[in-house]
Amino acid sequence: MSSQRSLAQALGIDAALVSRYQARGMPTDNVAAARAWRQKNIAPYARMTTRSPEARGQQEKVDDLAVMTGEESVAVVAALSVTAAARIDAGQTLGDLELPLRAALRSVPLLRAKEVQLPRPVWDALCADAIAALGTLDNCEAERERFKADATEVEAMGEFWFKAAAGLVRAREAMGPRQT
Repeated sequence: MSSQRSLAQALGIDAALVSRYQARGMPTDNVAAARAWRQKNIAPYARMTTRSPEARGQQEKVDDLAVMTGEESVAVVAALSVTAAARIDAGQTLGDLELPLRAALRSVPLLRAKEVQLPRPVWDALCADAIAALGTLDNCEAERERFKADATEVEAMGEFWFKAAAGLVRAREAMGPRQT
């Protein structure tokens, strides 16, 4: 691993715990070995688990996103989005898939963000706070017509919505600076 911070992020723990666990014998050279050590040596009640089988099945991939290529992280987003879309189609919320899906989106390099193809209902669910702050996504797409002449602004809008879906933009930021 390149650093304790990236290992901590991949394991979903605080960076200080990496030092503590390393002193107790946890390997720090790769995520899989560290995860196996934690599974064996850390009390089960001290570990967070996901509830749904779909999220549990993808959790290992999400944990390894810190060491994945952009292509691999796009593939993880695609796999999670299929389950997310099925939940939404069934009238359910994203539930425990939301955090892994957002983490997977954050792992996609912005240069590869255009490769991410999420179903519209999944975009809506992930961007709900920003959409509520700005109006419907349809209204935003209508506004997009204004920007077609300026590719830089179109790209900035795409980057904004990608960051909103990844959980990097909050509703207050979506509304822009306060007018006084």
